[in-house]
Amino acid sequence: MYYCKANYDGYTFMEVKKKQHYVWKQYLTSWAENGRQIYFLHKDTNVVRCTNLENVAQKRFFYEVDAFTEDQEVALTYIISEWSTNFSRESNLAILKSFFKYSHIKRHWERLDFPEKEYKLNVVKKNALEDLHSMFEKFGEELLKVNSQTDLFVFDDDKERLKALMYLCIQYTRTNQMHSKALTESSVISVLPASSLKIIAITFAITLAANLTFSYNLKITLLMNSSNIEFITTDQPIINRIRTDELKNNKDELLEFYYPIGPKKALLIAISDESRRDEYELKMDSEVIAYNSLLLVLKPDFVFANREETLNRILLS
Repeated sequence: MYYCKANYDGYTFMEVKKKQHYVWKQYLTSWAENGRQIYFLHKDTNVVRCTNLENVAQKRFFYEVDAFTEDQEVALTYIISEWSTNFSRESNLAILKSFFKYSHIKRHWERLDFPEKEYKLNVVKKNALEDLHSMFEKFGEELLKVNSQTDLFVFDDDKERLKALMYLCIQYTRTNQMHSKALTESSVISVLPASSLKIIAITFAITLAANLTFSYNLKITLLMNSSNIEFITTDQPIINRIRTDELKNNKDELLEFYYPIGPKKALLIAISDESRRDEYELKMDSEVIAYNSLLLVLKPDFVFANREETLNRILLS
């Protein structure tokens, strides 16, 4: 199986990243004016605003990791290894090793004293998991460029299909909404540090992506929007149209992802009896409104659009 291993040996110590995005900033540029300013609604207001992409779908130190004891590392490794498959176990354990890098360095440096020790530890604590997400974001670059049915070639090669699906599945599980849901429903945090949920989300996504790549036929549909209404997106930008419990195992047989990739383009990825690549034109406003409603029913914190009028229409509906 193809996998990437994040390498923190010889870690480059840079500035701590304070604003950490749980929706990929480059993804949101498709809705942004000049690639920088974006119209949004927030759940706490009834006002359409415009701001820089730096200020939305992010939290201060969202990807900060905890220090794990050796016993906690063993427990989390066992959990992830047990529900990983033969397709994903090697990749998941390599990523988990990178996730534990902060804990390993902290223990190794515990009795040492040298300049900038605490600063360097803090960089790894705050940045390491976000850097891992940045690696996976690169897997989605070709998806965001899709403009026609022929561009769906990215799903034809096993290696490229796996990378694209890893990107999609990680975007599905990485968000603040999914993390908040896991915090309230998971029993893991009663025995393990809370940041374990973030690495569980990544490794779950990789297992799901591997299963979809190697065990199922997929129907990939590019939705081209020629109506008068634009696709919106939210801070939970990819959803499973077939409702399941998001972070549970063995649910991938009930899956149809919907993922808008621009105001006039969206992707549907569904398990199918045969492998297919289709393109479908949405001409009716009502069709686009129905897809937008799929995102709104989840009550996201942020709703994004490329025009102020689009969000005002949502306020009036």
